[in-house]
Amino acid sequence: MDDRDISPEVERINREAAAEKRPDDPHAVEPRDSQPLILLASAALVVAVVAGVLMWTNNTRYDGASSTPIAEQPAPAPAPQRQQ
Repeated sequence: MDDRDISPEVERINREAAAEKRPDDPHAVEPRDSQPLILLASAALVVAVVAGVLMWTNNTRYDGASSTPIAEQPAPAPAPQRQQ
């Protein structure tokens, strides 16, 4: 759309809007504005992968004496207290 295609009324409205514009007004999004969001999403993905690997490792690791995964074994009995 060329400037020639804009009616005088639209030009007047655009001039009024430009006169009201302040430095802290919202502006168009630029590619660098999305960098924090991309970093946050990448960090969340890394955390999810690490958590998944840890859960998978814990569920498939065996202590050698049993074929039950460590995560599914019952808690060991507490050590007996010594009498004084």
